[in-house]
Amino acid sequence: FELANIVRNKNSRITDIRLGGNLAIAPQDIEVVDFYCNLNKFAPEFKTALLRIESNDRRLTEISFTEVRNHCYNGTSYRYEKRYDDLAVKVLCTALAQNSTVTRVIFTGNKCTDEGAKYLAQLLRVNITVSHLDVAYNEIGDEGLGEILAAMKQNKAVKVFVFDGNPTKDAKLHKAVHACIRNNILAKEEGPYVTVHNLKGTNSSDLTINAAQDLEIDKMMNQAIFDDAMIDFNKQHRRDRPHSPAGRAANQKDASSLLADVEEGDYSSHAEKKRYSTAEL
Repeated sequence: FELANIVRNKNSRITDIRLGGNLAIAPQDIEVVDFYCNLNKFAPEFKTALLRIESNDRRLTEISFTEVRNHCYNGTSYRYEKRYDDLAVKVLCTALAQNSTVTRVIFTGNKCTDEGAKYLAQLLRVNITVSHLDVAYNEIGDEGLGEILAAMKQNKAVKVFVFDGNPTKDAKLHKAVHACIRNNILAKEEGPYVTVHNLKGTNSSDLTINAAQDLEIDKMMNQAIFDDAMIDFNKQHRRDRPHSPAGRAANQKDASSLLADVEEGDYSSHAEKKRYSTAEL
């Protein structure tokens, strides 16, 4: 369908084309045009990412649509931009439905409501690749979590589900989703065990799973410390070194050294300045 190709590849401004009543155009073609028009309603980087998902780019295994507005240096407070809404969830799930490369989806701190949760539930019923789904700090209530739970009972792929910060109140729903994730972990005998309540997995009694989860928490803390240290690092080196090839090479060398220190656990100097709370993570 030529019109769909034009909106997909050559136009980034058209956000609505009404094709209803055209008997010569198949309904599925109209849906494709609507999909590409909806992509144009968001930032260019969002459209680029979803086109890569749609094309099954093998290099793309993780996607993140989380934007932090304000990051406190003690690592315990975040303010999110909440940039993406239910429509963004809809087109994201449409793209992921046929994707076989993306395993981690990070959608923390956005405006996904119960309506968006229904799209996520539809995705979980057909996608067998995504194993890590993070929708923390959105606006999903009990109704939306119930939809996700119904899909989780069919999905055997998701092993990590992060949901804290959403306005749900039904503890039974949390416990039921928690049980679905646990069953997926035990069936595969691999991966971290992450509860919908927090990363500590207080409801878990399996020592092997707890050990795997502690390892995952350590990795997250190391990455958080490294990311925070890089903020200071980049600010300092932008002031101290010119934007020359020699300066950039020196910066890259120092950054590689910093990453090596963090990977080896030698980040005490950063940890003293930046204290991270596992409960908050």
